[in-house]
Amino acid sequence: MIKSERLNTIIEMVDHCDSFYDLCCDHGMIGLGVYQRDKTKHLYLNDQVKSICDKLKYKIESIYSYIPSQISLINKPCETIKFVNNSTICIAGVGYDTIIRILENVPKDAQLIISSHTKQQKLRHHLISRFKLLEERLVYEGGRFYEILKLNSYEGEVLSLLGNFPIDSNFKAYLEQIHRFHATKLRYGNDSFSKEILKYIVDKQKEF
Repeated sequence: MIKSERLNTIIEMVDHCDSFYDLCCDHGMIGLGVYQRDKTKHLYLNDQVKSICDKLKYKIESIYSYIPSQISLINKPCETIKFVNNSTICIAGVGYDTIIRILENVPKDAQLIISSHTKQQKLRHHLISRFKLLEERLVYEGGRFYEILKLNSYEGEVLSLLGNFPIDSNFKAYLEQIHRFHATKLRYGNDSFSKEILKYIVDKQKEF
């Protein structure tokens, strides 16, 4: 059983698919959770660190006593993967720069689940011109807020610079946090992006 609300939320957001990629997967809990809930026919677990893939192999063998043919381990950089058509690709647990680099290799027909550990508003800014929004969630866990975005490039809503999350105490606290962050950046330098996003934050805070 997965106790993490963030990981469970990501798994819940995955639609049934033929191929699911858990990139930079570390413990592999997202991918294995998707596979065990029968949400994919073939699971690809990726990490470029060999010791992580070795641990994953042992973990899978301890669950099934063998490696199911429907599970593949990919021990190489995400940028070199040749993805199966119409797959679902999850990029979570890494930062903005890594996500941007990986997206350069993602096919246009893929569905994406993305959750960045850093620069979440800047990531949205980068994604707006390329992707459409299917769903978004905000999760608070371990003293941090995480945005989880479900995207593709061919249908859905226009992605905004600021999430349209439920107007509740969780979102209010998140807005206060990112308001302080961008206000501080603007105070100590002429940060044009912080100046732009602060307008959106202030307008959203008026809804409370």
